[in-house]
Amino acid sequence: MWKVRNVVEDAGSFYVRLYEGKKRRKIRLGRCDEFPTKASLERAAEEIRTKHHVAVSGRTITLSQFIKFFYLPIAKAHVRAITHSGYETIYRVHIQPQKIANLKLWEFSTVEVQALLHAIAASRDLTKMTLKHIKAFLSGVFRHAIQIGFYKGANPVHEAQLPWKARPSSDTEAYSLEDIRLTLPHLSLPLRAAFAVASFAGLRRSEMQGLEWTDIEEDRLTVRRSVVAGVEDAPKSKASKSWVPIVPPLAAILEEYREASGGVGRLFPMSLGNAYDALRAAMKEAGVLYAGWHAARRGLASNLYELGADDLTVQRILRHGSVQVTRASYIKLRDARVDSAMGKLSDRFGNGTDAIEQTR
Repeated sequence: MWKVRNVVEDAGSFYVRLYEGKKRRKIRLGRCDEFPTKASLERAAEEIRTKHHVAVSGRTITLSQFIKFFYLPIAKAHVRAITHSGYETIYRVHIQPQKIANLKLWEFSTVEVQALLHAIAASRDLTKMTLKHIKAFLSGVFRHAIQIGFYKGANPVHEAQLPWKARPSSDTEAYSLEDIRLTLPHLSLPLRAAFAVASFAGLRRSEMQGLEWTDIEEDRLTVRRSVVAGVEDAPKSKASKSWVPIVPPLAAILEEYREASGGVGRLFPMSLGNAYDALRAAMKEAGVLYAGWHAARRGLASNLYELGADDLTVQRILRHGSVQVTRASYIKLRDARVDSAMGKLSDRFGNGTDAIEQTR
């Protein structure tokens, strides 16, 4: 007889021995002649162990334990590094500290999910968008639990509502061309090159971190990869993996940076995530309101649109998969443009006196 972990032979059949707490069970695998090889017996035993583990765990595991030991590890193998980092933050900061997260997984219904969302909202001053992300994360958690047999029934997150306490998301900022012009001279050369790539090519910070000198060819820059926390990955979407024209102001800065750095390997081997303080200090010196790296990408969209580029063109340059994203979150209309538009309306209508006289 083959020696396989926790498998015994009894009366011409193989059995696998399993434990539930201190109780031992013996589950029949089949007749001995049904397993012609040791490998076939091992596979059958492992399948029974897995099903048994799922059944037992589904009755005893808490929501918090399921996220930590099952969902996050499996997500790490299937989502981008930056997405997984966001998942870990949601769990560690928002879900794990809540007492209700220690309920057994099977005890959750929409009522308990709703209570969890309210507890999260009460513990921190969160925006509506942040709570939407948390709810979406929880929905993914229960969807996975259903798929592997840890949870029975419909996804309890679907009918839960966002807490009323959630405050509206604050408006995002975009750097103007004047902001960029004032800031660049105050930056060290590597940081100036990075800020120029963000401002004139619209790359995300993770894409800049993965940029190599070989990605720059003549008058275009090609996005081929992203790097988050040292982990290389594909760009965010299929549309993101594309090229962007290099305009003369960017070309001049990149050429100066190439000569100083040697022009080999990664453009930005240093962590741009650690450059926030330096960027903030430079902007303070320049008299510019600091709004983070992504305000440069939004700035490119807004500046192009203000200069007459249509939204589809802006979408292509920013490499968004949908023009709705470009319109809703990236193109920021400045007060001067709004005033100008209303001025044009007024000029076309005239002072209104003639129209009023005609009605008399």
